[in-house]
Parts: sequence; structure tokens; C-alpha cells
Amino acid sequence: MIAIYLVLQAVSFAIVIAAFLSVEHFLKRHTAITRRGELDSFKRMARFNMYAALVFIVLTIPNVLLSLVLTFWYGLMGLGIVLAISIPQTVFSFYMKKREEKTRSMQCSSDLAAEHQQVAHSWLKKAVPDF
Repeated sequence: MIAIYLVLQAVSFAIVIAAFLSVEHFLKRHTAITRRGELDSFKRMARFNMYAALVFIVLTIPNVLLSLVLTFWYGLMGLGIVLAISIPQTVFSFYMKKREEKTRSMQCSSDLAAEHQQVAHSWLKKAVPDF
């Protein structure tokens, strides 16, 4: 049971890391959005992160259930395993959220700003990309 939990957590964390790396890659290449190609890069990154979030959410259900089972079956040891994995992931997710916000609040040329904001809004509020 512990092995299954660890594998699911590893897959979930790999998805988070992939999404984070896409944000970092975008931020390293772009300091502002002034051309259509830069907006297209933003859209690709946002789209990837939205789909990654969907997969992560699907994996969250068995992860939460297994967390409860491990805590119930193994007591403090199970709880320790769950916390040892969950706390670093939570801390990392707060950092990642700040980096994502930087991309969503990036300066844009006036002709691209409305579309950038529409994509940013979709990224936050919709389950799948509509752009």
C-alpha cells in the first residue's frame, strides 16, 4: 500500500514539476509580451498547465484516499509518510503559484493585453482551455 501511495505521489509531483518547468522556461525567455509569437508562447504554456492541472486533480482523489488509508492502517508512521510528502509539495505549490501569477500579470503591448487577460482568466477559472 505504501509503495502504491509513493508511486502515485511521484507521478503527481512529476506533473507539478513539468508544469513548473514550463512556467520557468516561459519566464526565462520572455520579460514582456509585445509580439504575437510571445502571446502564442504564453498560450501554449497556459494550455499545458491547464491540462496538467486536470491530470493532477484526477490523481488527487486516489492520493487523498490512500493518505487516509495509510494513516488509519499504519498510525503515526503512516501519518509521518503522508506529512513528509505533503508538506514539501504544499510549500512548492505556493512558490509555483507566485511564478504562475508573474506570467499572468506580465506587461503586454496594448494590442495584445486584452487577449492575454482573457487567456489568464481562462487559466484560472476554466477547466479546459478555450483559446
